[in-house]
Amino acid sequence: MAVFSTYMNKRDNQKYWQVSAYLGMDRLTGKEVKVRKKGFLRKNAAKAYLNEQATIFETNGTLRRTKYTFEEVYQMWLKTYKFTVKESSYVKLLGKFRVHILPIFGDKLIQRITTAEIQDFTNELSKELFSFKEYTYNISRILDFAVKREFISKNPAVNIIMPRGQQKQTHRKNKFYTKKQQQALLKDAQKNEPLLIYAFFQLMATTGCREGELLGLFWEDIDFDRSIIRIRRTLTRGEQRRLYLGEPKTKNSWRVVELTSKTATILKSWQKQQVDFFDSGITVKKSEQLIFSNSKNEFTELTHPRLWLMRINKRAGLPELSPHALRHTFASILVNNGVDPHTISKMLGHASVSTTLDIYSDIFQETQMEASRIVEENLG
Repeated sequence: MAVFSTYMNKRDNQKYWQVSAYLGMDRLTGKEVKVRKKGFLRKNAAKAYLNEQATIFETNGTLRRTKYTFEEVYQMWLKTYKFTVKESSYVKLLGKFRVHILPIFGDKLIQRITTAEIQDFTNELSKELFSFKEYTYNISRILDFAVKREFISKNPAVNIIMPRGQQKQTHRKNKFYTKKQQQALLKDAQKNEPLLIYAFFQLMATTGCREGELLGLFWEDIDFDRSIIRIRRTLTRGEQRRLYLGEPKTKNSWRVVELTSKTATILKSWQKQQVDFFDSGITVKKSEQLIFSNSKNEFTELTHPRLWLMRINKRAGLPELSPHALRHTFASILVNNGVDPHTISKMLGHASVSTTLDIYSDIFQETQMEASRIVEENLG
């Protein structure tokens, strides 16, 4: 029932109309919906306002805004998603939406996005990216959220047909150094680079650790008496490109790795010289001292190991490979020396043995062929 009444405005001593009415229960909140508004010069204006609100309510079951763009719903979803993942994972997801998804769907009304549009997007992306399914999945997550908020009645992404893509064709061999190349690399680093850089690449070459894992190491993570290093954090990038120490990549990345005697000796030498590397006035911390900090005793930029290696590769006449090639080289040495996949997976901190087998399938294939030749030779 609507109530119309008049009142006097003390400021201008003018009579105005006001209206109040009950419209029903909001379908989104389950709460009563009442309208109340004043300031109308005529009763007909108040009636027109009420009729407009009643029509909106009858159509949508709510007076709240119901038409949102994909990007607006995405921003709503982000507010909750942000607290469910690591900051580095959150930042990576932002990049994927910014580069591939929002340029296509960002400005579209969520209600008008069709299965055909999502299918076309998936088909095209499957020609470019090995991980195209992940992007379609992320679109579907936003649409599922819209369904839960009752902005749309169903998710149009569930009806698409996932293309085969180029999974087999896009598999590329891992790039790694030969034994002689790696020896030349470390020899050049020892001769021409600061001890910090030589120690970094020596440690990476003999443990197969990820760059971020080494850049996040504290001296207290090393037990020289037992010749081990405990990997329990990684240097990564967060919002606004800030560097921070986060959890290792997977649960299996929390691990203990062995130190060779030569590597331990090099690290001990670096530990003694580290204070001389720092800028004037910078001192070594009593606890949580980074092993591979910069001269200001702050985080080393994640891009610096690549720059260091580019310089060494060029000077030593080596292939232009990234630091991650040392991790691949470490794995290839283990495979070629008959170490089983389960052990290699544990040493590398992979999520599962299947990850190891997939990444190094080409190397395992070669060892299997060699094993077959040995069997053939022994059988005559």
